[in-house]
Amino acid sequence: MSKLWIIGDSFTGFGNRPNKNWVQQVSDKFKGESFIVKSKPSRDFQTILDIFLRNLKNISKDDFVILVVPTLSRVRLPRYEKAWDIEYTNLKIEFETIDTWEGDNSHFDYFIGSKSYRKETPFLDFRLAEPFFELEDDEVDKMIQTTEIINDSDASKENYIEILKSLKEYLPFEIFIWSWNNEIESDIIINKNQIEKEIGFWHTIYDEWKETNGLVGTEGDHHFSKKMHNAFANYLIKKFPQFFNV
Repeated sequence: MSKLWIIGDSFTGFGNRPNKNWVQQVSDKFKGESFIVKSKPSRDFQTILDIFLRNLKNISKDDFVILVVPTLSRVRLPRYEKAWDIEYTNLKIEFETIDTWEGDNSHFDYFIGSKSYRKETPFLDFRLAEPFFELEDDEVDKMIQTTEIINDSDASKENYIEILKSLKEYLPFEIFIWSWNNEIESDIIINKNQIEKEIGFWHTIYDEWKETNGLVGTEGDHHFSKKMHNAFANYLIKKFPQFFNV
């Protein structure tokens, strides 16, 4: 039986909401035997791609993979110790036994997004932990600005496009790659404009806040609203009916 793999940032978070988000909805309707959600806030695309590549040995030809491409300017920082990576799954994988679980380290994350770093949790590589702890958050931001520019350069974008094209042509399983922004225009990545055109709208928590004069939603939060979660889940289910119970 096939597995559903969802790998990304906060837009692929399983969450714990009273109203099911799109990840929960597609997981519920997936025809296969299991699902694995790997997501963390502020995660950069290189880490998302790395996690995907490290898990190739566990992905079969009948599986379905969903990857998100966040803003490419994000910067990752090396952790002092690796972190458990699976946010949610129906597989019986215990954190306490993962070190001996068939010698598989593919379910760990070695980095943290720079926007998720806080001085209160200085779990960086020891060569960075002390100097970063002595800096204010805005000073850390200044230190990584050059890397942000490099990551968001046209060269980086073209490089990722070619890598993803090669992977999609070579790999035997279905993979859907999408983005919640419009930084990349390529037929290999379905971006925000394309999704909005196919669904008919794009709606965020910030839109909810504006529409209700602050009664619902959050100012400045551009994650999916309940309306958008439902629409995006239906969009995926209709686009890939071979994987879902309609």
